[in-house]
Amino acid sequence: MHKDSGHNSDLGIMLNASDTGGLMLNISKDVIIGIAGFTLQNVSGVKSPTKTIKVDREQDQVSLDLGLTISYGANLLKLCSEVQRSVAENIELMTGLKVRAVNVTVQSVVE
Repeated sequence: MHKDSGHNSDLGIMLNASDTGGLMLNISKDVIIGIAGFTLQNVSGVKSPTKTIKVDREQDQVSLDLGLTISYGANLLKLCSEVQRSVAENIELMTGLKVRAVNVTVQSVVE
């Protein structure tokens, strides 16, 4: 995070000065992807957490599209729900951004 002159870059997410105690912060999409990736490493049943992670933003809100490889035998509904909850919670806690959606696509299943 760094002080910015107020320009909005496609590489990051600008937070208003009023939201951050007077500082202008630019949170890179790579930071959001990193938080999502680290979170997925801690969800039991997710085998390949970084197959696809896409971030879309609109001001102080983000949406994520995740493509996952999961373990054979995992309960898909329970696992995907846990992924959505964990990723949204960590991004909101660590960045202060509002997560609009975490869309999960199971791309493959492995033993």
